[in-house]
Amino acid sequence: MTALGSGESAQQATQSILTQYSDSEAAAQLRLRYAHGAAESGNWSGAVQWAQQLLKENPDSDEAPEAGFWAGKWQIRAGQNEAAQASFQQVVKAYPESYYAWRSAVYLGWDVGDFETVRSRQPEVRLPSQRTPLPAGSEALQELYRLGRTAMPGPSGRWNSPIAKIPPSKNSSPTG
Repeated sequence: MTALGSGESAQQATQSILTQYSDSEAAAQLRLRYAHGAAESGNWSGAVQWAQQLLKENPDSDEAPEAGFWAGKWQIRAGQNEAAQASFQQVVKAYPESYYAWRSAVYLGWDVGDFETVRSRQPEVRLPSQRTPLPAGSEALQELYRLGRTAMPGPSGRWNSPIAKIPPSKNSSPTG
């Protein structure tokens, strides 16, 4: 709208989105855009305020993990290291499966690898010592499950069933 010469209308529409539709995805996108704009002009506290407003008003938006991460980075720039650490911890806690949780973990000093080292990492896979019980099924199924007698497709796409590996007895025939 501002390109069409109606800057006042655009400002009113923006204000309407931020107030009347504060919890909308459009409001989250606007807040993140304003936060980045403030940061680009060196206004770290303004950038952090926009990011924190996004986290408060739009915690479930797609932009929330990004806003939390950048709030932490901007707080570092402003010399607020403790606040930055709290922001990074919040991102890891609230959005653990997001890209920005990984980036936040790097800033928290966690040994998760960064852009330079993550490819060379070989994390240890730790399998549980016991399987958790199935939520349903017969006693026989539960016992087979606990013993690890489950079939899984192998690399060839064929099922690798432990039962299929048992050689047939000499007395058995396909007809019984």
